[in-house]
Amino acid sequence: MRPKRQHAKPKPVEKKQPVASGKQRRIAALPVALDWTPRPPKPPTAAGVPTAAVTTVDTSSSNFLPLLLGIGLALSLLILALAATPAGFLPRHVGLAVYERRESIVVGAAATALSITLGLLIALLGS
Repeated sequence: MRPKRQHAKPKPVEKKQPVASGKQRRIAALPVALDWTPRPPKPPTAAGVPTAAVTTVDTSSSNFLPLLLGIGLALSLLILALAATPAGFLPRHVGLAVYERRESIVVGAAATALSITLGLLIALLGS
């Protein structure tokens, strides 16, 4: 008969404490002042006092809309002139691209110029 073998008993596994993350370690390492007192509230300033609303109109901002509309009108007229130019007077690649879409470019640029002109008239006469 064979002798019975004694198996080694497994060692008990020690549970490790969870490791704190870097931020938690830094927070724990911060010194805590025990004699801290809060600051008193600041007195109300002039910004906190309600006053009547004062509106001022800047003259440079009133000229911005007509200037913007004028630039748009100039660009649309430039595109209209480009579309109306014969293909022989334009560079070859530009002439071919414009020639294929000449009608839609002319109609679109004319409609854009007309609507910008109307907007410009309203902006100038309405102010």
